[in-house]
Amino acid sequence: MMRVVFACCIIAAAQGLKSKKLSLKTDNCQVIQPSADAAFGTAPGHADRPISSNSAETTNIAEKYQISLCKKSEDGMEGEFRITKLQNCLRGQSGGIKFQEQDAFQSEVELKLGQDEFVFSLEGPEVRALHPEMSIGHRNCEYVLPYKLVVPGKYHVNLVWTRENYLAVAENSKQFPEGHFDLPLGTETFLEFGSGSTEVALEKLKTTGPPCNYASPESRAGRWVYQGSNTTKMFEKRRARCVDQDISGDKLDESACTQWIHAHVDYNDYEWVPDNCKPRRFTKEEARQCISNHSLLIRGDSHLRHLYSALAGYACDMQDLIKGAGSYHSTCVSSKTTASNLCSNLPKNALCYRQDYFGIGEPQPKLSFFDLTVVNFGQHQADGAHQQTLSKFKAGVKSYTTQLDKQLNPTKQAQQLPADKNQGRFAWHETNALPFRLDHYVKSFKDWRTYQRLQLYNEVTTPAFEKLKVPVIPSYESTLDFSLHTRDIAHYPKHILMPQVHNILALLCDPNSQSKPEEVVEATK
Repeated sequence: MMRVVFACCIIAAAQGLKSKKLSLKTDNCQVIQPSADAAFGTAPGHADRPISSNSAETTNIAEKYQISLCKKSEDGMEGEFRITKLQNCLRGQSGGIKFQEQDAFQSEVELKLGQDEFVFSLEGPEVRALHPEMSIGHRNCEYVLPYKLVVPGKYHVNLVWTRENYLAVAENSKQFPEGHFDLPLGTETFLEFGSGSTEVALEKLKTTGPPCNYASPESRAGRWVYQGSNTTKMFEKRRARCVDQDISGDKLDESACTQWIHAHVDYNDYEWVPDNCKPRRFTKEEARQCISNHSLLIRGDSHLRHLYSALAGYACDMQDLIKGAGSYHSTCVSSKTTASNLCSNLPKNALCYRQDYFGIGEPQPKLSFFDLTVVNFGQHQADGAHQQTLSKFKAGVKSYTTQLDKQLNPTKQAQQLPADKNQGRFAWHETNALPFRLDHYVKSFKDWRTYQRLQLYNEVTTPAFEKLKVPVIPSYESTLDFSLHTRDIAHYPKHILMPQVHNILALLCDPNSQSKPEEVVEATK
């Protein structure tokens, strides 16, 4: 077979790559040129006024950021993006700023995340958000983001710079962490990766790999994979939502929007596929049969209520659970107050939702009441009413897991029950990424929920629940990938929640996901 050398070529006429020797690791790097619409974000209500945290900054965004692509494989399917912010950087250790309550956490955040919050995604046959490697270079606003693709083809490079100077994780201000919507590469930068047929590689993904064991950590990492029949129609630019206004909620005309978020791919054309295994997908009939033979409780805030609606809608054709309805706070698909659906005749506890915004400090669910209880909290610990520091959140999680452990591993003397009676009856659901927004609601309520803060929260909860030998349902990455593509400013549509729906069904009804607790721990190691 003739080998075709990787070409990082120019798709849009106004952008491209030029060779430049860099000092980092290798000189096989090329600087990515932004498209013509690369620009700073605009101040709400002033479309001609760039947002800038430093008035001395240039008005040319190309002078502030340098983004390079460095190939690690000949076909370019593996490599890294390198980003250097050349202006408004707090150089050195925190730039002398204290932004975290505890010094130990501050040092960790500096190295793990850096002082800038941004979303960097490759969007094409695969959609995956990239993350910077832990590095001391973050103190100088230098970021290295590794990538590895499986499907060759054309990809949109989506980079949005949202916050700077540690504002996304700052704990010394009770105000809303102001942000902006800078587009260092614009919205029209596309690159070609690899060689060979995109269609053949996509088809191969559907049939390769071992079946997923959703009780194992090895099934968590993944990406969205294109499922459409025609890859030539993969890209179609559209307005996703407004950055600074709640157009729908405030019933505003679209002309009130100062800056729109544009999307090139449609999340409805994609399916979440784990990196290391073949996903289990239940038909609607299989899903209904699964919950009819079990009892399931989904407990949490409005994000978990949307998950309950997605599962009940898929398995039971149930109408969405509307905020303010009589059964809004606690309900089941077979409740008398629930509209008639295909599951109305199922046992009382077949599928239920219980509202619990905070989790920590609230009475814990009785695990013996359901075959599986799925729980999440975290969003409201970071809302404007609570603004929990990382150390306080960590202490709360420790208290919660300590109490939960008493149900998962009770002493025979205390309950006269087998020590593992409740093992397998609890699953932790990660905290979703929150869609990016700068509207008056989050500002007036001084909301602290940022990408980086919720990522840090997840990095506290995941290992804490793994220690209890319970499965963790991943959701942060799958929601982050499309956090700039949805119309809703606060939640995600059902299609984006379907990976978690199938994950829960597998934990209940897929024999391959019925691992013993010790097997989960071994996989984690």
